[in-house]
Amino acid sequence: MPAADPRLDFASIVRTSIEGGRAAILRPERRRDLMTRADALGLRPFDANLVIAVVQEAARRGEDAAIPQRTPQHAHANLQVLSQLLPAKPAVSARDQTIRLAVIAAGIGICILGGLIAAMGR
Repeated sequence: MPAADPRLDFASIVRTSIEGGRAAILRPERRRDLMTRADALGLRPFDANLVIAVVQEAARRGEDAAIPQRTPQHAHANLQVLSQLLPAKPAVSARDQTIRLAVIAAGIGICILGGLIAAMGR
């Protein structure tokens, strides 16, 4: 059996949070609570909102197909479907971090140089 996926857990939480049957109402305060839970599960805000949208749309259609089942027989299929919809959180490589720091340092250097040039012109 595949390892537990936080997106599946979050989808189950969302399903229980929706009110109004096929109207699929999710009150703003409840959405904020869900986003806090998603963050605690390690989901990016984009992924959390996508899970919410998928679960709400399934509820509006009156379908359970898009809502993950919690049985071992369905676990692999559910994980596969959500994994295709929601890519895993990308890891930031050391190279990417170095490039980011270099760009920030260059930007700061340009600002300092601009300030010096402006001060010399006075």
